[in-house]
Amino acid sequence: MKKVLKKYKNQFIVAILTFLLLEIIFIGSGIKPFKVDNILFSDLYYEYIPFFNYFRDAIINGRSILNSFSFTLGQSTVGILSYYALSPLNILLLFSNSYNIAYFIKALIIIKIVLSGLTMSVYLKNKVSNKKVVIFSLIYALTSYNILYCFNLMWLDVIYMLPLVILGLENLINGKSAKLYLISLSIMIFVNFYLAFGSCIFVFIYFFYYSLVNKKLNFKLFLKFILISLIAALLNAFMLFPTAYNMLMGKFNETSNAYSSFILYNPKAVIYNFIPSVHLGSFLIDLPYFYVSTLVLVLFLIYMFSKNVKINEKALALIVVMFLIFSTLIAPLDLLMHCFRIPSSFNFRYIYNLSFFLIAVVSKEKYDFNYLILIPIVLIILWASTLYINYQIIIFALLLIVYFMLIKYNKVKIIFLILIIELAYNGISVNIKIPANLDYDKVNSYKEIIKDYLPKDNEFYRIELSEPLTNNDSFILGTYGISSFSPTSATTSYIFLKNYLKMPVNKSYFFTYRKHS
Repeated sequence: MKKVLKKYKNQFIVAILTFLLLEIIFIGSGIKPFKVDNILFSDLYYEYIPFFNYFRDAIINGRSILNSFSFTLGQSTVGILSYYALSPLNILLLFSNSYNIAYFIKALIIIKIVLSGLTMSVYLKNKVSNKKVVIFSLIYALTSYNILYCFNLMWLDVIYMLPLVILGLENLINGKSAKLYLISLSIMIFVNFYLAFGSCIFVFIYFFYYSLVNKKLNFKLFLKFILISLIAALLNAFMLFPTAYNMLMGKFNETSNAYSSFILYNPKAVIYNFIPSVHLGSFLIDLPYFYVSTLVLVLFLIYMFSKNVKINEKALALIVVMFLIFSTLIAPLDLLMHCFRIPSSFNFRYIYNLSFFLIAVVSKEKYDFNYLILIPIVLIILWASTLYINYQIIIFALLLIVYFMLIKYNKVKIIFLILIIELAYNGISVNIKIPANLDYDKVNSYKEIIKDYLPKDNEFYRIELSEPLTNNDSFILGTYGISSFSPTSATTSYIFLKNYLKMPVNKSYFFTYRKHS
């Protein structure tokens, strides 16, 4: 046991600290350990919970998970399965029920964020000192993106797989075995193909960045990289092709797929988006959450001014960073990173790639100091203050200067203490505080009432609630209904409902039954 603890000491520290900080953040956001209903809101309430309920009940009762009459007039559920429910960790939901599923959802969120820190520690293990492993793994796990987007828990699987994919890619470029790259990339695509699409673009860019920095780029290596990447994608063809068909026949087939402007937000806000504790609006998220700790931002500035780093390496790193930032600014790039579909909420879903890259760049460097770095620090403070002047700007300015001085004098313990406070404070500040939506007492009472009136399985019927709980009530109640909401569904049923039954279909993938007055 002692040998195991010694060997994986850093991983244990990262896991424990991430868990404790997450609990502090959740408690500070109103999500208490034994009262977690308010963790269920937005899409987690309207989509994920009903779908998780359906797949859990289907597996337990031996029904098909590939199609269902609970889905409008009867549809394939392959798209729902592949987008929402393919994480291996979802097996925990088999032990849940309508009364306690919120606790299981919270547990899954914590497990996946802890895994993000652990996989980052694996990536950094043989690259940096033990202290840096712990510091940068914690930062990766507790970025603003992870805290704010954690309720979209199916995306978190891609985030904890990304460090392993990049580690495997670096092994491939360095002439080592390609197994890790092939396996980790295959898993990343499998667990959530949608978010993995943006990460695959980042992986493609990182291949050229790392190959050029290490002077190993050649045509043979490039072909090997492309071939293995294609194999990883083809291993998921059984899931990708039917899902693509469903989506092309559904949400992706809509004509209203245009941005209102070429530039998505004021470029002046770029620096402001890196500031800790800044909440950039509602869950619709009109601005990208770049925050990856003030420490990383200072280290990146030191890196850019370091004499130890070659100019071409700095230039390549800056190009990658600028591409990822400009992807949030320029509409066509944002569309590309979102798999050619404009998100309806939770925008800029790919920016965790920027967090990873910044950490990967600054963590490996032995820093030398140039007081010229104070110039961009002052400029950053002035730039941010042109947008707002508030306590957050003041705290940000102090952190920039304090971190710079502490790094210069190598005060690692003080840096670590300040970082812990900063990460916790930022997490509490940016986390969304919304009261619970789903009344589980009502859900379970409806189930008790409905079960006495359900026809036999081979009978054709549809049941709807006069006062809907969600847009997917039939999934959560285990009935056959016509209301549904899923971007991965085909349009055929909705077209029939709209054109032939004259029902008010909201969108090509969204219909909610309403009782006529």
